Amino acid sequence: NVPSKSLSTHPEIKRGVLPNGLRYVVLHNAMPPGRFEAHIELHVGSIDEEPHEQGIAHMMEHVCFLGSRKRERLIGTGSRSNALTDFQHTI
Repeated sequence: NVPSKSLSTHPEIKRGVLPNGLRYVVLHNAMPPGRFEAHIELHVGSIDEEPHEQGIAHMMEHVCFLGSRKRERLIGTGSRSNALTDFQHTI
């Protein structure tokens, strides 16, 4: 029997919604110093595709997360990039 108690939230988390409806969560991370880390999660995945659209979520993964020309400037700076698509998410 699992208790139905909610998980506690980190006291320093800041949440908000932009005028376009994009929800965000910000949490300061001191390690490693001088670095910024960002995660983007889209609550759509391959399960949302019609048969004639199969592969679109995976393509968007590459376009949004791996396809930026600006990303090329990060090569050699110690930065990392990764993404995945499953049935419910594109991360």
